[in-house]
Amino acid sequence: TGIEAMDIADLRPKHFKKIKDQEWLVKERHKTMLTQNRPVIKIPVLPVFRKILDEVPTPLDKNAPYFPNMDNGCINRAIGRWFDRVGD
Repeated sequence: TGIEAMDIADLRPKHFKKIKDQEWLVKERHKTMLTQNRPVIKIPVLPVFRKILDEVPTPLDKNAPYFPNMDNGCINRAIGRWFDRVGD
């Protein structure tokens, strides 16, 4: 995805938007709280990333994280496993 593990840990269904018939990931960076400006992540959702998300249970609450209660190490290992699982 090109984003940090903590930003992946915070992914929520509400962060995915349709813009001109393309799916995008749009969210404030995790480090936003450490800066005075409001950096935003805005990247297109590529097919391999969509394939991974389709394998992960989607929370019913659009504000709930996809990956609750995970730290950076767990997230990095999980990301690796998901990419291995779907191939690239």
